[in-house]
Amino acid sequence: MQWYLLYFKRADVLKETETLNKEEEVPMISVPEVRDCTFEECFAAGCDTNTAPFTSKSNRGCSATPWIVVTCDDQCNLTICDSTVIPDSTESFEGVTCSVKW
Repeated sequence: MQWYLLYFKRADVLKETETLNKEEEVPMISVPEVRDCTFEECFAAGCDTNTAPFTSKSNRGCSATPWIVVTCDDQCNLTICDSTVIPDSTESFEGVTCSVKW
């Protein structure tokens, strides 16, 4: 699994005379590379791909931004779901008539 590292230093913790030095060691947060969802994951997710395109299999949540590792260790990106090809083996309800009860 590849990892991207994000570096940050909050402006409110800088002293008045201190400036942010790019080479200064700062806290680090790791965010995993997010894979595309499979057809099955797209179908089961239930997330709005416009507002929360990241789904977590480990906590069954939806998010607008990628999950950090401590909150989700298995996530995927739903933005590709509209272009996912439906496998030929997928059952169809075409031609099925629902009863009045339904």
